[in-house]
Amino acid sequence: MKLKLYTLGSLLLIVATGVYTYVYFGEDLITHKIYTTELTLPLYLWVIAPMAILFILSFFHLLVYGIRNKMNFSRWEKDSLNLIDVLNAALIGKSKHATIKHESLSEVASVLAKSQIKVVETISDLEKSKLKENLEKNKTIYKGGYVPLGKSDYAKNSPILIRNQQNRLKQDPDFAKQVIKNSGNYDNSIIDDAIVAYMQQIEPKELQNVENLLTADAINALIERANRAEFALSEENLTLLVKKADEKQLIPLASVAKKHLLPDAVLATFKHCYEEDPAKNKMVYVYLLLEYEMIEKAAQELAEEEENGEYQKLQAYIDLKAAGKKYPLDLFI
Repeated sequence: MKLKLYTLGSLLLIVATGVYTYVYFGEDLITHKIYTTELTLPLYLWVIAPMAILFILSFFHLLVYGIRNKMNFSRWEKDSLNLIDVLNAALIGKSKHATIKHESLSEVASVLAKSQIKVVETISDLEKSKLKENLEKNKTIYKGGYVPLGKSDYAKNSPILIRNQQNRLKQDPDFAKQVIKNSGNYDNSIIDDAIVAYMQQIEPKELQNVENLLTADAINALIERANRAEFALSEENLTLLVKKADEKQLIPLASVAKKHLLPDAVLATFKHCYEEDPAKNKMVYVYLLLEYEMIEKAAQELAEEEENGEYQKLQAYIDLKAAGKKYPLDLFI
């Protein structure tokens, strides 16, 4: 109840009661003894006196508890705003500590401060605010769209920012070059994705200039492009890729090289690499010898290897060939 309305109503009731009593009973005097003191007053004053005392006491009661409730509401309102700030920080990948006095809200804030929030549906009943703006941005990003954030408050290298940059890499091929050029400004995962994206558009003549970018994923991307005839392999580029590739990538690289180069060129390239690094390239070199039906030469290369070693399957293939059996070489790799 509003204090002003209560005061007005109470005073009107007291006055009306006093007037009514005065009209009907006039100025009849009544004497009451209070302790040792006798007090003589008109009847209407004796009637309204308890009402006035009750009004005064209730007025101060309502005033005190009204102030208390208002202060409590103000704390709730302040805690709610702080909680929204913590929620908004979680949306942009930041962890924010806020002083929240109410224990229940404080627990929620502590969880939000360590959380990542993914919005999948539109929240239509929010007023226009920073929170709604960030919710809409995050929804677009998680659906695969790119949102230009510019100088936003999003935390650097936060999951949502990385996701947005990944989306941009898919939509904007030139962004890969920007990431590689300014790699210090981006997370390692984005740099790796940018390198792969760049390899999806690089021309064969440019490969020698980006040797430092030839990671395992980058080489896999080039192998896939070469397999689809989207990237032409030269002897020079093949040599570079063999040197940079992991051992497990050499067989797929050799297989795709056969589609682009003559057998002599493929064999010469891998032989050169084998002579430079026998431990790494022996398997693929022997594989090519067998692929090109140079069985005796392959057998000579395996002559000194243990029967139960890593070349056991290739030795078995040679034995089967010697026995006149025909099996696909890929079954023995």
